[in-house]
Amino acid sequence: MDLRPTALISLGMAAFCWAGLGYLVTSYPPDAAARGLFLCLLFLAITFSSAPLFAAIHRRAYGSEEEALDGQGAVWREAALLGLFCAVCVWLRFIRVLHWANALLLGIVLVLTEVLLLARS
Repeated sequence: MDLRPTALISLGMAAFCWAGLGYLVTSYPPDAAARGLFLCLLFLAITFSSAPLFAAIHRRAYGSEEEALDGQGAVWREAALLGLFCAVCVWLRFIRVLHWANALLLGIVLVLTEVLLLARS
């Protein structure tokens, strides 16, 4: 089975989310509802944009495409963790508490979570 349809659908959804973000930023004032929608669209845009990259990394690391297909859940989980990291960092910036130490600790927690989940499987 080929991973290209998944990558194409993912990139199409990413383009849709990035276009939605652009429309949201240029058309709506930054009130609470727009900020929440912004964070959701940012999470989806980064997740869909990074999934093909993680799929290529997994395909390269596993060596065969069949093993890479078995690790498709890990690809989406890693993409979602990256999207979550970026969305939480932007949210922390919205409430003016983002500091390099906060971002570093959040990154370490998410990386350790992924390492433990990969070690379990």
